Amino acid sequence: EYMGTRFIMAQPEAQGRGSLSADRIAEIRELFSLFDRANSGHVHVDDLGSILRALGFNPSNDEISALVETIDVSSLSLSELMTIVSELPTYPELESDLLAAFALFDKKSDGFIDAETVRYILTKSFEALLDVEVDSLLEKAEIENGRIMYSKFVKLILS
Repeated sequence: EYMGTRFIMAQPEAQGRGSLSADRIAEIRELFSLFDRANSGHVHVDDLGSILRALGFNPSNDEISALVETIDVSSLSLSELMTIVSELPTYPELESDLLAAFALFDKKSDGFIDAETVRYILTKSFEALLDVEVDSLLEKAEIENGRIMYSKFVKLILS
């Protein structure tokens, strides 16, 4: 796995990790040709972040830097780019990761956690959200007696 859980598709992929649909391959080819300005059959690794964002991924600059370090070349061929894209985590993996993370705080094992615990997790985590972002999410969440059913909350976050 290249990155942490934030490095995900903005929308669900129909295919699992390691495979690309025909539509996805066509999309990658089109973007590759746009970034292959010299028609050399290669794109510069400095364009990788822009390419991945155009493909619907949401990497931070630090995640892009870490990915570029693992590549250890200055340019990528189309097949190398497709390999990278096919190995990146997608939406279904994030959903299961988030559910597992929230389950750690489910002291009663009933599928609920305190809304204030959710706030704490989202504002104090490695890639913390702003209070206003958390407020927006919590306004949309179904809160019962100060508790949130975290399976529904995860779906809300990913929608």
